[in-house]
Amino acid sequence: MSKPFAAKSYAPSSERPTARTSQNEDKSPTENEDVQSRIESRGSYQMVKPNERKRQEIQKQAEKETAAYEKFKQDKKIKYVSYVGTSGGSKTENQARKATDLANRRSKLDRIVCFSSSFCFNLLNLLWRFRRLRS
Repeated sequence: MSKPFAAKSYAPSSERPTARTSQNEDKSPTENEDVQSRIESRGSYQMVKPNERKRQEIQKQAEKETAAYEKFKQDKKIKYVSYVGTSGGSKTENQARKATDLANRRSKLDRIVCFSSSFCFNLLNLLWRFRRLRS
């Protein structure tokens, strides 16, 4: 048997948290005045001009971070690289590629010769058996 539906109990309105009506209530009075002085009304909308002091602080911080990053890049930059052009061992890259190409060609030729020789051997074997059967 299911339980009967229990009614929810709500706290009295004096104990409930109230929603903020404005975002500017938390700010100090000088910040509110600063924002109010920067608001420009343009017909059906309002435009808040940027705070120049904050913008300059952010710009200075960005310049500091950029300078620190550039210094970090210069410190971590590879100073000198010595490249001889070998692919392991005493051969140059070009010589190693030629040797690999030659080996690939030889293996392909070996596969073809092996197939043809086994094919010829099998054909000769069949002919020999056929002749024995006929005689």
